[in-house]
Amino acid sequence: MVREIALFSPSRALILSTLEKLEPLSKEDLARETKLSRASIYHHLDVLKRWELVKEKLDKEKLGHPIFITADKSSAVSLGLLKKFRIIFPDLFKSKRNKKCSKQKKEKK
Repeated sequence: MVREIALFSPSRALILSTLEKLEPLSKEDLARETKLSRASIYHHLDVLKRWELVKEKLDKEKLGHPIFITADKSSAVSLGLLKKFRIIFPDLFKSKRNKKCSKQKKEKK
């Protein structure tokens, strides 16, 4: 349980929420979108990979084979952890579409 609690950080939640909205992304694109340093991205991605919350995919069609990162929703464990991230950091996981809908509802009142 203590190991699981150490997993939940605002930076990791930001990475996961960004990947859910914009995946797949390269590590460089992920750093640019989240405004986190490349070193921070690499560190947090290592932790998230160990917990099977993200996976890497090579793009063999491009020179240099860039690696793209996606959220891994293939296991019950990762889905359970993603759900906990959404509960702990709800503001990060709100989609832009949901924000527009709530603004429209307020305007109608």
